[in-house]
Amino acid sequence: SQRLKGEQPTVDLMIGYRRDNASPTLKTFLSRIDGLISRTPQSGAK
Repeated sequence: SQRLKGEQPTVDLMIGYRRDNASPTLKTFLSRIDGLISRTPQSGAK
């Protein structure tokens, strides 16, 4: 895939979950979300 020209669109994402949920799927999801957050440029953050 190629980057879009001009200003990049952004999506606000909110996640809610119970900390006592031991689901392996949830753990995988959360670990990947952390990776996305670390790749996000912070200059346009609110």
